[in-house]
Amino acid sequence: RVTLLERLGFRRFLSQPGRMIARNVARRPVKSALSILGLGFACSILMLGNVQEDAVGFMVDTQFRLAQREDLAVTFVEPASARALSELRSVPGVRHGEPYRSVPVRLRFGHRSYRTAVRGFPRDGSLHRVLDTRLRPALMPPEGILMTDYLADRLGLRPGDRVTVEVLEGTRPVRDVPVAGLVGEFFGVNAYMDLHALNRLLGEGDVISGAFLSADREDRPSVYDALKGMPGVAGTVVREDAIRSFYDTMGGTLLLFTFVNTLLAASVAFGVVYNSARIALSERSRELASLRVLGFTRGEISYILLGELGLLTAAGIPLGFLLARWMTAYIAERMKSDLYRIPMVMDWSSYGFAAAVVIVSAILSGMLVRRRLDRLDLVAVLKAREGHAMPWRRRIVLILLLLLAGLAILWAFLPAPVPVETAKASRGPLRVTVEQEGKARLRDRYVVSAPVAGYARRVDLDVGDPVKRGQVLAEIEPMRTEGLDPRARAAAQARVSAAEAALRASEERVREAAAADEYASARLERARRLTDAELMPKDTLEQASSEARRASAVTRSAEAAADAARHELEGAKAALTRAGASDDRHAGRVTVRSPATGKVVAVRHESEGVVPAGTPLLEVGDPGRLEVEVDVLSADAVRILPGTPVRFERWGGDVPLEGKVRRVEPVGFTKVSALGVEEQRVLVLVDITSPRGAWKGVGDGY
Repeated sequence: RVTLLERLGFRRFLSQPGRMIARNVARRPVKSALSILGLGFACSILMLGNVQEDAVGFMVDTQFRLAQREDLAVTFVEPASARALSELRSVPGVRHGEPYRSVPVRLRFGHRSYRTAVRGFPRDGSLHRVLDTRLRPALMPPEGILMTDYLADRLGLRPGDRVTVEVLEGTRPVRDVPVAGLVGEFFGVNAYMDLHALNRLLGEGDVISGAFLSADREDRPSVYDALKGMPGVAGTVVREDAIRSFYDTMGGTLLLFTFVNTLLAASVAFGVVYNSARIALSERSRELASLRVLGFTRGEISYILLGELGLLTAAGIPLGFLLARWMTAYIAERMKSDLYRIPMVMDWSSYGFAAAVVIVSAILSGMLVRRRLDRLDLVAVLKAREGHAMPWRRRIVLILLLLLAGLAILWAFLPAPVPVETAKASRGPLRVTVEQEGKARLRDRYVVSAPVAGYARRVDLDVGDPVKRGQVLAEIEPMRTEGLDPRARAAAQARVSAAEAALRASEERVREAAAADEYASARLERARRLTDAELMPKDTLEQASSEARRASAVTRSAEAAADAARHELEGAKAALTRAGASDDRHAGRVTVRSPATGKVVAVRHESEGVVPAGTPLLEVGDPGRLEVEVDVLSADAVRILPGTPVRFERWGGDVPLEGKVRRVEPVGFTKVSALGVEEQRVLVLVDITSPRGAWKGVGDGY
């Protein structure tokens, strides 16, 4: 019966044996379809084993070579300041470092929620990148959150929706954040944000949870040892070790699985082809013998029988490819989990390997059938054309088929190429830098203090107010006395009265002593004249002189007692005066003036009240004269000289600022770093050389 292929006009392209093959296949469609289906399943089983290996290799290449390009990932014991990154960058052997922040959160959208972590990366990061759904590097949005497509499907989110982020540490803030986009990942369920945006969301400063480091291969052991000795480092992951451990764990399993799959699929393919050939040989042995009688050679009848098997094999291989894709998609969908997702990846080598194994199995079974075909009983054959060789065209076709099968096998076992990123190399200057954080401060800071003890009036100036040299900043009045209650006032009045009486008594004693002194002096004068006239003995003169001196001393003592009583009266009257009452409240007031022109940068004592001498009242400085202090390791300080150029980055502006080292302090100090390591540090003072307009927003302490 003429086949459909012949009706379509392909009859002229088919030889007589080719038409016989096509008609025999079309005559038994069910048997042919089952043979093709069996060969297709054998081919698909072969591909499943290789597809798993391809998928794992693709996952490793994507995760550890495209996304995670760091050499070491460092995790801190607790979140630390960004100064910890400078410390890690200063470790000998580290070429580059980038920070990251990891925060446990619960994401809510409607009635759905999921507990995961939001990781913050810098926008200009290159060591650890986030890939979009097309596996291209995705830029961190300045606002909003990125999440894996798997997590978005679980929460029912799409780009543009707002998701509720419940932070599970610290003050536990709750924020609504827009979904900026989706990313593709095969491991874990994460969400990502810009590092600064995440810290703003938490209400924190420049805080990081760890860092990604890049180091040369020969320096990695020493860097790893240095990181192990830091108390603030909780753990360090070496990327090469992680990849090696992954392959050590999965390699044996994959090899065994692939071997079993290959053996099973080869057995199925061999069995399907061999059984089909044996059945066809049993059914068509008389027909083939008749063809021999009619003059067909062994090669021709082998071509008729084995060509049919080759046609079935050629039809079964593409079907196996389709079945493998369907089964791979089904398995990948069913094996999705929070831990990992298997991508649907089929390398061309998997196609070649599966086709090669099926073809080799078909060739082996065909060789066995050909051996039986050569032993076919032709006793009843009257004419035999022995010794006729196979036509040269068919030999060429057979040789080409065998050559293609060999090439397919060779291609299947060739190592798959590893995707790499290329970049154009260019010649440029080499700069050796020391990277540290700095703080702006006033170059000239004036601390205005109270020159005397007294009662300071309220300071009306605020931080940022301009002042001029000589301007009054504060006023200090004399100390005020305490107020008196009625009882204390009565006691004070009594003390005043007693002091007045004591003063009157002292004055009377002074007059009495003065009279006695005058009388003693007169007697001394008479005794001296009488003694000179030899009318009185000398001992009488000496006695008169002694009495005169005693009287004079008594007079002076009485006068001193009167002065003391007078002072006591004045003290008693002063104690009686009311608190704050004075004849002139401005008498004795001291004014405190500005020592320089600038702005108030701090108010130490704002409210009025009593201040001791030397109490700081205000701080004055010129914000236009700023310098930057940077504390560096002493090992780096010895390489920094005055005049060394400095570049300020990530200071808040769009354009980096330029500076120059003015002084390196000659003394160092010990400081405990953010990671708990004692270090010797040295202060380096840097002047900003960029125009003032470029950094006018920078102030003291920035």
